[in-house]
Amino acid sequence: MNNETQQILSKVCTLAKYDADFASALKKQLSSLPEKSPEHNCDDRIDEIYEYCIETILKKQANDFYKDFPLEIIKKELIKDYVRMESFRRKDNFLDFSAALFQQIENITNELCNKNLELKSIVEKMWGYPAYIKTSSNDIRERLEKYDKGTEAQIVAYMIFSTMRDDHGKSLAVEKSNKPLEKQSISDKIKIIIYYLGFKGMPKYNDKDKYDEIVTLMKDITQCRNKVHRGAAQFDWQREILNRVLPLKSLYYFKFLGALAQFVEFVKSGITFLPRIKLYTDTLTPKIVPEPAISLKFTGEKVQLSEKDRNKKRFK
Repeated sequence: MNNETQQILSKVCTLAKYDADFASALKKQLSSLPEKSPEHNCDDRIDEIYEYCIETILKKQANDFYKDFPLEIIKKELIKDYVRMESFRRKDNFLDFSAALFQQIENITNELCNKNLELKSIVEKMWGYPAYIKTSSNDIRERLEKYDKGTEAQIVAYMIFSTMRDDHGKSLAVEKSNKPLEKQSISDKIKIIIYYLGFKGMPKYNDKDKYDEIVTLMKDITQCRNKVHRGAAQFDWQREILNRVLPLKSLYYFKFLGALAQFVEFVKSGITFLPRIKLYTDTLTPKIVPEPAISLKFTGEKVQLSEKDRNKKRFK
């Protein structure tokens, strides 16, 4: 028996010593193997046992990761995708790793946004209201009414849909806020979960960098996943993400895992907070999301105001 085989055997014995279920399953596997087989030599059997050990460890990690997760109906599927994700990581298959990780986020997001009526009621009431609460307060009702960068920056719809613009540079916040929650895109649903469960619908303005950081990571994960499902990137901004992430995939394995862990913790802690947010939103009358103050027109790399808006700004 060579040193490598001896090390594998030692790891198997250690795992069997501390995991009774694994030891029992291992004995069953060994008892089913013939003493001599023309199709399998000793190394093949050791490889099979080793892979079985790894899968057992990954399942335990997945169960620990999703321990106490509140969405019991999708828990088995989440655990299965977690094991696939970690298996791809072991094989250094970054894009399939990203796709399996995204599937967990997508599954959680759709379960909440498509089926949680409490969340739906909250979201659809809040689009036109201020996004931030006062720095000195922890009261969800004490919202920041004015901010020196303009009213749009502080309204929930403009925060969630901040990068969504039409061909003329006009924000799509008004249009998209008129859609029911379940009809929003998966990317927008993820941002909604981050806002309402991660920040409990009451971020302070100094939380903006934290919000932007996790939203950016989710965008990166989505584009890596899209590379598997949709092939080559079609837009410059998609290529920029892939060109930034893929050369540093060793780093982004950990960044993406951190984003998944944070997202899961957001859901675990935030879902119990939804009743408190709903008590507040039940007292509100839905506000219409205001039209953007300035329409932007994109011409090449420059951003220009329309003639109408230049005059509006000049004589305001």
